[in-house]
Amino acid sequence: MPEVIKLIFKDNSVILELENSEILRISYETYSMYKISRGLNLTAECYSELQDESRKLECRGKAFSLLAVRARSVEEMRRCLKKKIFSDMHIEETIDFLKQKGYLNDYEFSLSYIRAKMKSGRSGKDIIIRDLYRKGIGRKIIDKTIRESGADVSDEESVFELAMKKFMSVKDKEDSLMKVSNFLRGRGFDYETINKVLRRIKSDFNE
Repeated sequence: MPEVIKLIFKDNSVILELENSEILRISYETYSMYKISRGLNLTAECYSELQDESRKLECRGKAFSLLAVRARSVEEMRRCLKKKIFSDMHIEETIDFLKQKGYLNDYEFSLSYIRAKMKSGRSGKDIIIRDLYRKGIGRKIIDKTIRESGADVSDEESVFELAMKKFMSVKDKEDSLMKVSNFLRGRGFDYETINKVLRRIKSDFNE
């Protein structure tokens, strides 16, 4: 079994450099429990446990780096960590830890995501729901956050403004209103709101 050739104390953990060129990161608690010191020859059992803990901390560190970029749903985090070939056990331990600490919360994530989309005014309810499904959010949370955010009722003025921009770019083409309708539907807006907006455009431009 390998010998510990160097100890580095950093960021609330201990980094072990082994004679086989392997580098392990462990907690202070584990460091104290095993009485790790330079020159220590690790037993097979100790070596295996240190490798396991190091991989667990690596998984947790990767999760925090992902969250530093942007918020994630639980399922998004799971998918990202799987791509890094962490074990299912380490992934689920990391997710449980992040949920307990409040770093992962599908309800809060969904509500924040919906509000950001609503603020942009460029996505309707259907697209938002589709995107949340793709991010692994459950139906009950989606339904609740859609209602609480007010996304179940389209802002007609915002849709009209978006439709007008599209209409002005296609108004000289054939079936211009149909092009606007398809554009809005592709953005996830409901048929009732789309029809109201198209009637306003038709009235304003005598289409």
